[in-house]
Amino acid sequence: QNAKRIAYAPSIARNDLPPQFKSKYINWLKQYQHLSIREKSGQQIIESLLDLKIPVVLDPTFLLSPDEWEKQMSNINESGKFILCFTLSNNNLIEYAYQLSQEAQLPLVIISTYNIYKIKGAITILNAGPSELISYIYKAEMVLTDSFHGTALSIQLAKNFFSYKQKNKNNVPDISDRVQTIINLFNLNKHIITDYQKSYETLSRIQYDRYKLDKQIEVEREKSQNYLKHSLAF
Repeated sequence: QNAKRIAYAPSIARNDLPPQFKSKYINWLKQYQHLSIREKSGQQIIESLLDLKIPVVLDPTFLLSPDEWEKQMSNINESGKFILCFTLSNNNLIEYAYQLSQEAQLPLVIISTYNIYKIKGAITILNAGPSELISYIYKAEMVLTDSFHGTALSIQLAKNFFSYKQKNKNNVPDISDRVQTIINLFNLNKHIITDYQKSYETLSRIQYDRYKLDKQIEVEREKSQNYLKHSLAF
């Protein structure tokens, strides 16, 4: 009860909070001396509950520099160019990635944790650890993902990437705002896809300036580090 409580970049992962939970959240959140959040919708929810200004900070993965990430990478078998699809359970995204790999005449690597869906001719990896995952993201010619951390790590490490966002459905909470928040922060909206229509040639023309993006990340990283330093000091 006497410990200092600091919340660094938690996520509510939805755009509303059911009324029956609001009083509980208020009581729980008041126990924290310092609060932050990782997505805009979560910021709006917490600020409305507590009538306080809550900062949006970067996911913890952004607190490492590219050099620090490279030290964590492992040796992987893929030495040539390839396309990576990192998904939790989206078979349609896997099919689309395979279509792109056929157009580009590049091998397809699929990394998934829950999905046993396999495509003949693709390399499917079901047991990649963190060091393997970041190595594949770093070395891929293009990354396709529907994962928040797949998106976050691609922003930091990938040559090029596209994050799939499902179109919002009526009466279904939008759980993608934490992805959209970092996409907006780094002006990467062209790297969001909502269907499976674009060709590899079209996608490959959508590029970002890696040097400029790294500079933007540095600026935002410092803001997030300052939040932590301030929280620890007071």
